[in-house]
Amino acid sequence: MIIDTPWNTTSKLPKLRAAGVTTILRYYNHRNSPVLPEKCLTPSEARAINDAGLRIGVTFEQRQDQVSDFSEQAGINAANRAIELADDIGQPVSSGIYFSVDCDLFHSSELVSVAEFFQGVQETFATAASGTPFL
Repeated sequence: MIIDTPWNTTSKLPKLRAAGVTTILRYYNHRNSPVLPEKCLTPSEARAINDAGLRIGVTFEQRQDQVSDFSEQAGINAANRAIELADDIGQPVSSGIYFSVDCDLFHSSELVSVAEFFQGVQETFATAASGTPFL
């Protein structure tokens, strides 16, 4: 079983494991909000999840709930922050970091900004990997 949560799971790990959870999806972001003060995965939580024998999946999400949140520069900034956080927690280099679109898009013109965002993400990861994208 896989769960997705914006909350720190450290104190709940024994119960989650006993309930059959095998993977926890957590988040990277630029900064937590007052509404979600524990959204970003921390190194100590990542260690606790790993020590509990569970797997971790990570998605980068900072709002990304309206078209104005997307641009090439926003993608570059998100990728750089994701790389920084992955380094902080010791995430394996060849593992994935997902990026999200958390809104409905109804017009093809809206996809241009989203495509630019993902182009910025891809180029940043390619540069970080010395020209070899691993997304």
